[in-house]
Amino acid sequence: MPLYPEKLRRAGVQGESDFLLFVGADGQVKSLYCYEHNQAELAMAAAAALIRWNYEPVKIGPDQVAVPVLLR
Repeated sequence: MPLYPEKLRRAGVQGESDFLLFVGADGQVKSLYCYEHNQAELAMAAAAALIRWNYEPVKIGPDQVAVPVLLR
């Protein structure tokens, strides 16, 4: 889970972020783009978590392929 910045949690700050990820054939994030957010520090915390996650590779036939992923 993303680490919620302590000062923002104490202040009751909330936010939303939308991301476009490119996940490689190995299930690792190859690139990440935050295309919309309403709180920059929370978007950075979310991005840090998303980069660390491993995704199940997508298969087309027997081959694993890289794919774009939208997260809202």
